[in-house]
Amino acid sequence: MIPTLDVADAEAIDPAETHRCHRPNKLIHRLARCMGVSVVTTAISLVTLAVGTAALGMPGWVANVVATTLATGPSYHLNRRWTWGRRDTSNLWCEILPFWLLSFAGLVLSTIAVGVADAWAGSLHLAPSSRTSLLLVAHLSGFGVLWIVQFILLDRVLFGREPRARTTPPRGQPADWGPTRSRSRAPSRAA
Repeated sequence: MIPTLDVADAEAIDPAETHRCHRPNKLIHRLARCMGVSVVTTAISLVTLAVGTAALGMPGWVANVVATTLATGPSYHLNRRWTWGRRDTSNLWCEILPFWLLSFAGLVLSTIAVGVADAWAGSLHLAPSSRTSLLLVAHLSGFGVLWIVQFILLDRVLFGREPRARTTPPRGQPADWGPTRSRSRAPSRAA
């Protein structure tokens, strides 16, 4: 049997308590969605890295730069829209640039790891499939280190904040558009 609330029970619930109870669920929801985005973008970057090194013969670090560049665009859009539910216009300076900087911080870490692993694989004369596997692990380690820091920054700084109100009217709207629009007032009564 499904429990039900009657009107008296519903009135007894403190809205502040309800909000506090659901906050961890929202965090877990965003965390799960962000992980889902990471799975998609990791697949893009790993396939690109594997094809670049194994099929195209690129040096590991070059393939890693290409892989990160190709995965960052989908990562930005999926995180912004799906994980944090942002539908407003992206802000170049407050969102896009910091997101790409975070992604390329991961690129620096993973490129160092891939470069070291590639040199080590070369000195050991590993078979191409073993070399590629080692490079994939190195790539993942660089981004894995940064993932938690990135989630916190995305949640608390980039996408977790409320969108700013428009300061300019949309195209075709009068200049006095918006929340600060002057409204005609009734004449004041003299005492």
